[in-house]
Amino acid sequence: NFKDYVMRVVSREWDVKQGQLRKAGAVAVKQYAWYYVLHYRGGTYNGACFDVKDTTADQLYASKSISGLPRSVKKAVDSTWSWSLMRGKTFPMTGYRRGSDVACGSDAGYHLMVRSARKCATEGWSAEQILEKYYSATLTTQP
Repeated sequence: NFKDYVMRVVSREWDVKQGQLRKAGAVAVKQYAWYYVLHYRGGTYNGACFDVKDTTADQLYASKSISGLPRSVKKAVDSTWSWSLMRGKTFPMTGYRRGSDVACGSDAGYHLMVRSARKCATEGWSAEQILEKYYSATLTTQP
């Protein structure tokens, strides 16, 4: 289940105090994984195909039961499930990194930089504002 996968990764990588940053992270996780579903890299393990690796090269997966995941993580994923980012007509890959301890948005461009984006969230930025700034993209929603 793709949504369960996203919840488990968000639990492992984006279970942060700032709710708006957690929501931005949920969108980044979902779109990163879906990008590689659409652009298969040829990964196989024991004869089975895979799209992303459970390493820091891709995304870290928390193999926990869904019922054991924090409510805040489930809420972040559920509330942003219809969101995606677009650059014109392109569905961009969303990466994220720890980043440097710099001002809010100063290292924005094509990756969500956690340390500076945390400052944006603390300053009152919405998840939408964070995503659009850091990915130089437009947020879209599906009904």
